[in-house]
Formats: sequence, C-alpha cells, structure tokens
Amino acid sequence: MGFLFRLREADLRFQGRGVARIEPPYRVRLDLFSNRGETLFQAALVDGELRIPAWAPREMAPPPGLLWAALGVFRPDPCWELTGSQTERDHAVILRYETPGGEQLRFRIADNRLVRAELHRGGRLVEEVTLTVDGSSGKVTDTVYRNRAEFVELSFHLQSVETVAFFPPHIWTPGR
Repeated sequence: MGFLFRLREADLRFQGRGVARIEPPYRVRLDLFSNRGETLFQAALVDGELRIPAWAPREMAPPPGLLWAALGVFRPDPCWELTGSQTERDHAVILRYETPGGEQLRFRIADNRLVRAELHRGGRLVEEVTLTVDGSSGKVTDTVYRNRAEFVELSFHLQSVETVAFFPPHIWTPGR
C-alpha cells in the first residue's frame, strides 16, 4: 500500500511518501521516503521481531502491537496477557493487555473494526494510534501515531493498495 505521511517533532516538520508491505499473517515492512525520493526510515516486523537498520531512528518505530494497529490490524504482542475488557455506551469494546512489567496496551474496537490503540506505562498514556476507517470499504484511510514521551506525531494518508502474490525474502531484512 502506498501512502503520504507527515512527521511533526518539537523542532522538525517534514512530509513525504511511504510504502507498507504486508504478508499475512506475521510480516510487515514500512519504508518512508522524502519528497526527493531519499530513504528516511525502514523497518520490518517479522514474527514479533522488529528489524531496523542501524542508521534508522529507532524512536520512529512503535512497539509491535502499535505498529500492527497503525495498519488497522488487531494483533497484540504474544507476550502480552489479556487482563480485561469493557463495553462502552456506544457499544465499542476496550480490550486491555498487560506485560509482567506493568505496561498496558489497550485496543478500542467499534463496529467490528480497530479504531484506536494506546500504550500506557506507569498508569500514563505514552503512545497512541488513532485510525479513520472508510465505512463502506473497511479500509484504514488515515492513521495518526503519537509518541508523547518523544513529542513525535506521524500521520499517514492512504493513497493506493496493490495486491501481490508474495514478496522476496530479502525485504524482511531492511538495510541489507
């Protein structure tokens, strides 16, 4: 899938285009490019392992559960344990997952679609993903990722979706 992105940090703002390649059930790769075509960021998530080249800014990559959520996929990390759920007045469901270390990942599902994910540490919201879903197609059209600790906001706007049979194995190791 192809998308436009915009990055905002405390002292930095830029935009460009990106590509996400998804190979169900457990592989995704993201590439971000400047408007001049320069590679700004690469990351692959393979079976829960986040692969980022040494030159890429690690703070731009959310934890695996949030990365999947940014694509509209509900896939909590395997090490997270479901600790509770609740139904809200609008019939949305909140699912809470937790690690032994006390981090909490919350997913909000409305109309059978993931619309928000939040990462909490020490009882505080530190990272979040908010999705806009097209009601007729069910596709995620816009995603906003915020890392409150790093003062980073990264937004994506879907431009195109292309289905391919498979991807070559080397793409799952960015930077090689």
